[in-house]
Amino acid sequence: MENGVVKTVNAQYKVAVVGGGIFGATAAIEIAKLGVKVTIFERECDLMHAASGINQYRLHRGYHYPRSFETMLASKKAEPEFAKRFSPAMVKDVTHYYSISSENSKVSADEYIKFCDAADLYYKQVSIPIVSSKVAITLEAQEHLFDPNVLRQLLTQELHDANVTLQLQTNATKSLLKNFDFVVIATYASSNELVKQLDLPMQAYQFEVCEKPIVRMPKSFGKVSLVIMDGPFMCIDPYGHSDLYVLGNVVHAIHSVNDGFDPQISPEVAPMLNHGIIKNPTTTKFPDFIESGKQFIPPLSEAEFIGSMFTVRTVLPKRDLTDERPTEVVQLSPNVVRLFSGKIGTSVHAAKNTAEIVSRQLA
Repeated sequence: MENGVVKTVNAQYKVAVVGGGIFGATAAIEIAKLGVKVTIFERECDLMHAASGINQYRLHRGYHYPRSFETMLASKKAEPEFAKRFSPAMVKDVTHYYSISSENSKVSADEYIKFCDAADLYYKQVSIPIVSSKVAITLEAQEHLFDPNVLRQLLTQELHDANVTLQLQTNATKSLLKNFDFVVIATYASSNELVKQLDLPMQAYQFEVCEKPIVRMPKSFGKVSLVIMDGPFMCIDPYGHSDLYVLGNVVHAIHSVNDGFDPQISPEVAPMLNHGIIKNPTTTKFPDFIESGKQFIPPLSEAEFIGSMFTVRTVLPKRDLTDERPTEVVQLSPNVVRLFSGKIGTSVHAAKNTAEIVSRQLA
């Protein structure tokens, strides 16, 4: 790469993918199908060590986005292909519920049912003992979770089969990338670091330093995924194929938030960031998760705290009204593309779009 212009277009064409999350890995696999040499640079010690491996592990079908029909459609369209391709990673022995709070919800029970009807999303109205009277309605849904550890193994094997070179614990810099003909930036929260080095336009984001507590629930709770909608509420989901659960909370999960080009991370949280489950974290909002959550899900009062995971969630700014989470594939120069990940299920479609851009450069 030199001054934003492709130097060579031949069998030795080299593509660098910066970022070893689900979006970077799937993009590398698709690009390798073009017969070019692909290298992934990942600063962590393994794939999916940051936000791709620290989330609610829900393969969204669209139920979560009654205020953004566009995000619902993108999730619904992308879900079947992702679920089929990574079938061994799907956690299927789970019953999924979406409950609408009777107070402070941005969507009423009637509005949510109308949304599901308009979106052609399956639902069945049910009554379940694990929610309180603060819930106006509960719908059983059809959705999947994924096991991040199995997904990581599948991606590692696909990368090997595609002859993609994987450079772990490597920080990609402008000088390192000068030997490549095309660069894909898929580093999510830190994408502006490299974009700035390459003298390309940066994108402002909203950065949220998030905590994901891991708990053990009483056996009577069952293998259940439960989301309380649609406001300052919470969710609980099985943690992969294990007997543990991961908690989410719209308010209490966030330790800090800032708008700008780079995340601002406190010295207290920084050492725990993207390091898996931290037992006895030096700071945690776990008590707040339980105190607010048990009002809707009383069994949470019996949750046993195992530890917490910390990462940076990144969204486009000023999207609070709709909560939309678009996935973007942006060509910053003739030979640099930035992938911004919305929902994980859209990664396969984004990878194909990225490969098409590289293919046009080869033509």
